Amino acid sequence: MTPTLAELLVSAELPDSDTARLDAELLLCHAIGKPRTYLRTWPERQPDAEQLRRFEQLMSQRRRGVPVAYLLGSQGFWSLQLDVSESTLIPRPDTERLVEVALELGPSEPAKVLDLGTGTGAIALALAVERPDWQLTGWIGWPRRWRWRAVMPSACRFVMQPLSRATGSVRWPAGSLI
Repeated sequence: MTPTLAELLVSAELPDSDTARLDAELLLCHAIGKPRTYLRTWPERQPDAEQLRRFEQLMSQRRRGVPVAYLLGSQGFWSLQLDVSESTLIPRPDTERLVEVALELGPSEPAKVLDLGTGTGAIALALAVERPDWQLTGWIGWPRRWRWRAVMPSACRFVMQPLSRATGSVRWPAGSLI
């Protein structure tokens, strides 16, 4: 018999995770295509065979240490949901403090702001949402030794997708910083 959503969460084991319950909930929601509130509203529901297979696959990857953000393909940052992959860094919660400080110390009037060495574009995008009159540049830089044509297309795709959802006020040049 197929387990219920509640039974799946009770039996979910992620011994190496500090947030095992949250991880399991996020992965189960991703597998069944529902928000977290669904788990509390309908704990007696049973996933279908494909949803169960997907959840088990996600849990297996998580047990091997794959970050939840990579498994979900996105990470919340500030008021944004950013696309992430193994070719991007996962925006960290403490980076939000940098956004707070920039907003506290930055001018309230129009300004030119540079996010040098942007990764997912999280900082530039958060600032653009909060200060739409600022002209932001998220500089995508790389060392000369990198073969940028092989590396940048996938990374740029993940930078540009959240940009189109958040704001068009950020420029994204790329080039060597050396």
